[in-house]
Amino acid sequence: MVKESEPNVRIFHIHIVEKADTQWRNYIIFRDCLRRDAETREEYARLKKTLAEKFPTDREAYTSGKEQFIRTVLGKFSPVE
Repeated sequence: MVKESEPNVRIFHIHIVEKADTQWRNYIIFRDCLRRDAETREEYARLKKTLAEKFPTDREAYTSGKEQFIRTVLGKFSPVE
């Protein structure tokens, strides 16, 4: 669910998933990894900053640019479906 105050100005973006769903598990695993591993957290922050600078108005490219990093982190802890 996305709410915009005007075109391309998001107020919020909410993901709704079932707790038993693989996506929920992936969200929690990724969150926990960032909480406990400063190096991964810092690398992700750098990536996000780089992507935000490269794609300031292209949300899809920004999101796509994070995908491989997230999959790599999740792959260390669980299968990603």
